[in-house]
Formats: sequence, C-alpha cells, structure tokens
Amino acid sequence: MRRCPARCAPRASRAPTSTATSRRSTVATARSLPAPPARGRATRASTSGWAPTSSSARAAGGSPCTPAQPGRSAPPGQVGSRDPADAASTSRSTAPSSSPSSSPSGSSATSPLPAERADEVHPGRRRRQRRRRAPRRVVEGPPGSRGPAPRAAARRRCRVRRRRTRAGGAGQGRGPGRARCPRHDRARGQGRRRRHRRAGAQGGRGRPPDRGRDRGPGPRRPRPRCRCDDALADLAAVAPLIRVRPGTVGWVSALRFSGPVLPDGEVRDVYVVDGRVTYERPAGLTGAETAGEGWILPGLVDAHNHLGLEDGGAVDDAEIERTAILDRDNGVLLTRDCGSPADTRWVQDREDLPRLIRCGRHVARTQRYLKGYGHEVEPDGLVDVVAEQARAGDGWVKLVGDWISRDEGDLAPSFPGDAVAAAIGVAHSLGAKVTAHCFGEESIAPLLDAGIDCIEHGTGLTATHIDQMVAGGVALVPTVLQTSKFPGFADAGRAKFPDYAATMEQLFARRREVLMSAHEAGVALYVGSDGGGSQRHGVLHEEIRAMADMGLSNEYVVGAASWRGRAWLGWNPGLDEGDPADFVVYPRNPVEDLSVLLEPSRVVLRGRVVA
Repeated sequence: MRRCPARCAPRASRAPTSTATSRRSTVATARSLPAPPARGRATRASTSGWAPTSSSARAAGGSPCTPAQPGRSAPPGQVGSRDPADAASTSRSTAPSSSPSSSPSGSSATSPLPAERADEVHPGRRRRQRRRRAPRRVVEGPPGSRGPAPRAAARRRCRVRRRRTRAGGAGQGRGPGRARCPRHDRARGQGRRRRHRRAGAQGGRGRPPDRGRDRGPGPRRPRPRCRCDDALADLAAVAPLIRVRPGTVGWVSALRFSGPVLPDGEVRDVYVVDGRVTYERPAGLTGAETAGEGWILPGLVDAHNHLGLEDGGAVDDAEIERTAILDRDNGVLLTRDCGSPADTRWVQDREDLPRLIRCGRHVARTQRYLKGYGHEVEPDGLVDVVAEQARAGDGWVKLVGDWISRDEGDLAPSFPGDAVAAAIGVAHSLGAKVTAHCFGEESIAPLLDAGIDCIEHGTGLTATHIDQMVAGGVALVPTVLQTSKFPGFADAGRAKFPDYAATMEQLFARRREVLMSAHEAGVALYVGSDGGGSQRHGVLHEEIRAMADMGLSNEYVVGAASWRGRAWLGWNPGLDEGDPADFVVYPRNPVEDLSVLLEPSRVVLRGRVVA
C-alpha cells in the first residue's frame, strides 16, 4: 500500500504553521499554475511520486493524492511531487509575492512534513470504496478543460494511473511514459493480455469482484485454443476478396486449384464458388491464391462400409463421427453404408462428413447372422421387413444371402427363392435397389433370378452366374480385404463345423480366379473396404492396392473407386462445369502411383477444404 506523507499525517504532528495560512498558500499555488492544455490535463508535475493537493482541488473532483508518472500529466486541479521540499519549492516559484493568498510574512505557507507520520495508511482508498455506489455529481472542470467532468470519471483516472505507476525499466522493461499496470504485466508474461472491465459493467467498475488487485501473481489459466483457428487461417489464406459491387469488397468462398484433372488428365485451373466447380475465372476476382496444386481426382467412393457398426453391434454417435472423419481424411467423400444397426441419418446433415447413402439394417434369417447386427426375420415376414427398410433407407436394401447353418454345418441360403423374389419385387416397386451378402455358391442363383442389383463379396460365383450378371447389369463389390480373412474364419470353426471350414478354404483359394473372370467378362466391379465390424475404417487405399495386386489395372481400380463408382451411385462422375466440388488433390498421379492415395494434400468436400 502506498503512503502519502502530505495528507496522511495527523494534524497534531505537523509543523506549527497556521492551518489557514497553509490552505491559502496551497490554493494560491494551484491557481498560479499555468493553464492546462485543451484536453483538460494540467502541466507536468514532478517526475515521480505523490504530492499534496489542496482542498479546493479535491472539491473539484480530484483525488487527495495523484501519482505523477514519468512522461505523463497530472489531472486537472492537481499537482504532484514526492518530496515535500520539491512541493515547497514549486509553491514558492509559482505563487506571486503579491498574491492575496500568501502568508502575512511573505514566506511560503507549505509546512514541512514529519517523516515519522508517513506510515499512516492513506484514506483515499476507503473513500473510494464508500463512494463506489454514490450517484455521480457533475462539477465544472478547471480552466482550459473540455467542460464538466464526472467526479467518478476523475476517480477512475486517478485509480488507473495509480495502478500503472512503477519505476521505468521494471517488469517488462518499458521506459518512461510506457508503463503498464501490474495486471497487464502478469498477463503479458503468460503470453496474453487482458483489458480492465469498463465502469458500470456487471461485477463492479474496473475488474470483476473476485479479481482484486490483492490477488497474487500466481499462474493464470491460458485461454483454450479454438479448434477453428487453423481452419479460419487456412480459409483466409486461400479465399480471396472478390468485388461484389462497385465500391464494395466482400468475403466469398472462392478457391482456386491447379493441376491435371482426372480422368482425362488435362491441366486446368479449377475454381470453387458456392460449393460448385467452375473453370471460368469469376468476374472481379483479383489476387487469388492457389489453394492447392497437384493431381485432382473426383472424391473416392467406399461402396461397402458400415459406419455405425463394430464387433459388438451398434456404436454411439461419437464413434460414428470418428470413423467418418477417418474415412474422409483418406479421401473418401461418398459412402454406401451396407447395413448398420445405428441410426446414421444425422451424418447427412453434417457438411464436414462424407456424403452417405444408407441401406438400412441387414435383413437376416432368425439366428442365422451375427447377434445385434441385423433385423432378423422368418421367410413369411421378409416382404414386410424389406418394404420397411426400403422406405427408411436411401434407395438401397441389404439382404444376408447366406450364412452358416448349424443344422447343416456349412454355408446355406438364408431364405427360399420365392420369398427372395417377392421381397426384391417389393423393393423395386418402392424405388429401392437390393444388394446381398453372398460367400457361397448356392445362394447366388435365386438372387440373380429375382433381379437383384448387386452382389457383395461374391467368392462363390461360377461362369453361369457371371454371364447372368453381365446380362442383367448386376454389379460386384468383391471386398478383397475381407475375403482375405477366410482362412481365419475356417480355423475358428474347424473343430465344430469342419465342412464349413473346408468351404471357406476353397472359396479363399479361388477368389482371384473368380474376380478376374468377372472382370474379363464385363461385370462392373466397385471398391468397398467393408469397414466396421471385423474390419478397420480408413483403409480404402489398402483395398485399392489389394484389388490391383489381384491383377486389375491401376486405372480400372482408381476409376472404380472414383468416377465410375460415383456415377453408379448417382453422383457426378467427373468434375464438369457446375458439378459439386467434391475432390481430392494429390502430389502425384494416383493412377501411376497408388501409394500416393495415402497422402492427399487437399480434401475438398462440398466446396470446403476439410483436410
């Protein structure tokens, strides 16, 4: 706590100078000072410390003591000096000898201040506390000021200056005239700066009530970093200013990408405006920065995925979001969810998550599928359940065509042919397509006869099946990563179901032959990771590599995972004028180097850079 040796000493201890004489002399001194500048501040006082102030100055709204800082002016009606001798000399030098306020003897009326009384606490702080809630009184300012000044404002100026007063070079090393208050110094040491709260704000003037100046310089909790800071910085770097109308400039989401655009590979400048692709430079665009350079590929498609599924069944929304972001960051911008027990409709409302086509829940035979995965039903109720899933999904229904039968001890069709035919007919009448999980051979023929649209896995295809698929335009999603686990499935069931184990080993042995036969015959192949359940998410690039290792060309597999897959699911195959801006930028040509699929440099979804 600072002390004021001038006003804090008891009257009994002061020098025997007349009180009236002292007051008259001090008033004369204040009146004889040069007029303050136009901004309402007096001329500079002493270079440091506190100084006595006349009672008339206090009546004009001043504080009993005013800190005089290096390079700063004192408030109106106040003078400042730490040393009593300096105050006395100032009074003598500024008061004229003929002034009526001088002492009768003509000498200075400023009495010396006893040093032994300098330890008394200054009452100014207590008066400020008593007057915090007092109504404002407007008083006339001193000559040269801008007009009436609120008394409360004068007190606040005094308080702010008192907080800021310290020796030059202390704290952060600021010199005279650039001192900061201690709270700013502490905040600055923590890598941040806080401003004092305005007068009249909730919690009192100056600062919140629980954060007084007596609070020690302990550690401060840093402001949490906003997760959007980086994204906003990236947007500011790549979104240029476009002239909206003459004389105005506004922010618009205009991004420019440059490089070969697949599948044709023509080098072009791609502009993204309002989430759409355009190859014409927007009118008025100046100084646009390139948001990405490289090989531009239409967004990847995972045609067989399970966002809301894991080994134990359905997952919560947080896990769905995590897996969707994992797929997205690997370039997957369109997903067909081939059966999920969780409700994933909310994903379609998120602009930062991949576009989603839902197939509803698996439709399986009772006790003939993984527990908690699908909607289990008997053959006589199949039609009703399929109709329900067709209405609830996004144009697709997923059937479980075959699974292990405990009665037979081997793979067997889930439903009889007539029930399958009726169910597929109902789905088509409702505008939905049907796909089916098929490992073995026996379940495929009834499905093809009923007019199914797609086969998942398809390791049991025969030449007859392949010809029928070509004739009917039935697609195949081989899920090579999933079928590579067949030996493990066989080992798991060998002790209890030896026939099943033998079948799975045979299917694994001929899976490459089946895949290449279907491809050479003209069956449309698409890429699906089967993420979820027993398979990981974010591995579509591994599925593409695995299909290429089976003998398919890089161009065919990349096309099946990009432009051809998008067209099959009803989306724009390429990046034509006005198409949705869903694409991935790679540093190298992914058709020539499949390993680059693991390292996209930019992922653009709905016209926004999301990764």
